[in-house]
Amino acid sequence: MAKYSVLIVDDDIKLTKLLKTYFEKENFLNFLAHDGWEVCRRIRKESEVPIIMLTARDEETDKFNGLEIGADDYVTKPLLNLLNSEQ
Repeated sequence: MAKYSVLIVDDDIKLTKLLKTYFEKENFLNFLAHDGWEVCRRIRKESEVPIIMLTARDEETDKFNGLEIGADDYVTKPLLNLLNSEQ
């Protein structure tokens, strides 16, 4: 079975561990970093790989900036309350 890679960028250690565990169960390789804006800029300069920003920054300007620097989608973190309730 092929392995896919996921780059998880977050300063919330608990959330990072939760996501890492989930993706490992789904047979993904995980890489961790802490500055999503800079990571997105660097990846987009080198690649067209899909980028989904999952963030607590929920202002319209944040969403606009995330998409402007190269993210393909921008999802705010209240969605993750569903994941936390399943544990």
